[in-house]
Amino acid sequence: MSQFRLIVALCATAVILLGVSEQATAGYSVADVQGGNTGPVRAMSPPPRPTPKPTPKPKPVPAPSDVRPVQSVHDCASALALLATICDNGVKSGDLQLLWKDGASKLDGYKVYRVDGGHNNVVVATSNGLTPKYALITKPGGGYEGACYAVTAYLGNRESAHSEKYCVQSGSTASTETFSPSHVRSYVIYIDPTITDPNNYANTLSLAALISKLQGSDFGAVLPSQLLAANHSVSVSGSGYVGYQDAYYAEAIDTSQFRTGYPKGYARIKSRAGYDFNLGKLANRKIYSAILTLDVSQTMQDTAGHTRFRTDDYSCADTYSLGKDFWWSYSGALNNTSGGGHIGLKSGPVVTVDMTGTVENWAADGNQRDYGFILSNALADTNAMPAYPDLGCFTKYYNASLKVIYF
Repeated sequence: MSQFRLIVALCATAVILLGVSEQATAGYSVADVQGGNTGPVRAMSPPPRPTPKPTPKPKPVPAPSDVRPVQSVHDCASALALLATICDNGVKSGDLQLLWKDGASKLDGYKVYRVDGGHNNVVVATSNGLTPKYALITKPGGGYEGACYAVTAYLGNRESAHSEKYCVQSGSTASTETFSPSHVRSYVIYIDPTITDPNNYANTLSLAALISKLQGSDFGAVLPSQLLAANHSVSVSGSGYVGYQDAYYAEAIDTSQFRTGYPKGYARIKSRAGYDFNLGKLANRKIYSAILTLDVSQTMQDTAGHTRFRTDDYSCADTYSLGKDFWWSYSGALNNTSGGGHIGLKSGPVVTVDMTGTVENWAADGNQRDYGFILSNALADTNAMPAYPDLGCFTKYYNASLKVIYF
């Protein structure tokens, strides 16, 4: 019986200890139980460590695109703006100048590589950011022909892939050629002065007679000699005469004839000139510039009293039109023309006229035959008597050339 009681006591003690153990496991300690504190106690644990974020990989630098050569005045202006003269000089020197496009928002610069025939070396490096997208390429020892180039962009130590390569071909750099005229012809008209005589005497005066009466005036200083023989009009090959000239003629009163007045009148001379340049080789070429150069000497009426003329270096061709036929094969007036433009009166002895637009139009249409330029004077074209004799202006052109820069 005593053994049974001992066993019961031991079991009771085990149950109590098991309960205390479960309470401690649930957040209670033995001290809490003994002290009567049976409230919950949170277990202390260290704060979680943040997971480190991966370092973002920088975006690749985009490669430039559309690498091509400079081939126009517009290209130079867009590439270098106020420094376009550098580009212009490069074109005239026959240098290769490259342009390209780029879509990056920030860069340190560009590098141009030569990439043909095993080459992969930098030939130009810039450090001016996004602009200009331009590089002047020094001519290699063997010349530009066949050399290939690619462009990269860089930001810090990062560099883009190569652009599509550009390989130099015929026409990548400019050529310059000066053309002499293939044909030159002038058509000069002399209009006899009508003599008005108060004594009912009417007649005309020949040019030779007029010049003889104007000795010392320089009126006939640059007139074609053929006109003196032809008298009224003449076609002159090989020389350019342009302009308008008039002279006032008055006979002295012949008092022995008891006349109350004297014969008087105006004489007029006017001329056009045609210049044809054989530009067939420029068909389908890109024209950079075309400059017409004229060497001149002229005679122009003095304004002092309208009694004499002076010889000076001045150009009277103030307009030009475009020929429409083989005018050099004919002998008539140079009137079959179209289009053209304004030149303006200019001082000599060398006068230049920009014909780029006209030559560019000819070259763009490979099937269009150019018939040259017809130079004229607006006053002569009106066929009207000038209000003042000093408006006359008549020029002889001794030489002409057309300098063309093209790709």
